[in-house]
Parts: sequence; C-alpha cells; structure tokens
Amino acid sequence: LNSQGPAELDPKQQPIDIDNPADFHESFWPEFTLFPWQRATLLQFAGFVSGHELGEYIKPTKEAPIEYSLVAANGSGKSAIIIARFALWYISHARDNICVVTSNTFEQLKKQTFRAIHRAAEDINGLLGFEYFECTECRVYCKATRGAIEGVATDRPGRAEGYHPDNTGQLAFIADEAKSISD
Repeated sequence: LNSQGPAELDPKQQPIDIDNPADFHESFWPEFTLFPWQRATLLQFAGFVSGHELGEYIKPTKEAPIEYSLVAANGSGKSAIIIARFALWYISHARDNICVVTSNTFEQLKKQTFRAIHRAAEDINGLLGFEYFECTECRVYCKATRGAIEGVATDRPGRAEGYHPDNTGQLAFIADEAKSISD
C-alpha cells in the first residue's frame, strides 16, 4: 500500500501505490508469470503505447481515451487476467475511478467476468489480511479510493448510460465478449 503520507493514516484507507496493472499482477501473484502478450496488453491498457514501461506513455483523457480491442482464444485469460487485474488496479491505485464492465448477458457478466474479478479481489483481501475490496454480485467497491467496478448488461442502450466518476476520478469502460453485444 502507499507508504507516502502521514504515518497515522490507516493503510486500509490508502490507494495501492503500483504504477500499472502488470506490476499489480506481479505484486499480488508473483508465482504466476504473465505471458509476454498479457503483460504488454496490461501495460497498453494503462497507457504504455508499445506495451513496455520504457516506451511512449499517453495519459488517457476524456478527449483522447485509450481504445483497445483484444482478440484472443477462449481460455487465454482475457477475463481472469486482463480484465480482472486491470479493473482492480484501476479502482485501487487512484481515487474515485469507475470501471464499467459489460457483456452480452447478465449471466455471462456474473458467471464469467465478475467471478474472475471477485476471485482476484478475494486473493488480494486475503494477502492484505483485511477487506480492501467489497464484492457484491456485479460490483466491487474499494473503500480506500471510493473506486468501483460496476457490471451492467442490458438490451436497452439508454440503460448503460450515466456512469460518471466523482471529483478527479476517471472512467474506464470494458466490453467483455464484445463480438456478442448488440447495439
């Protein structure tokens, strides 16, 4: 956890001071080596254009978001590694960030995507020894940063609107199994 700031601050209320989701993965799951493409993808999601920490970095903004399409085989870790690690890093390293995740159906979202996110969150909670992430059916909340991962699945486009971060927070939007999501 972030070691900067007054010593009297409760570590349970501090952002996780890790610069990118690849290092986040390696910090909490050191026994599980990422494939090179997984590491590069996690870095690209964080703004490292080439997929390497020493390459060009672009800070995503509302006007210039990072747009990325990942095509990978079933079982390659798109949900369990890429989405879960990125989303948890995203809401835990900065205050007020929101990560909205959608999929074709609520069942897909609940049984595949959020099951992977919850497992990863529970791993971190266990390693830290306290509930850093609160998990409910299709939501993960980080009390320390006021960040949240929100799951939404709907057949009405208007119902997927209205997610806005507070204060200086940013918004990430992930479509899992995007090929199956209708307009």
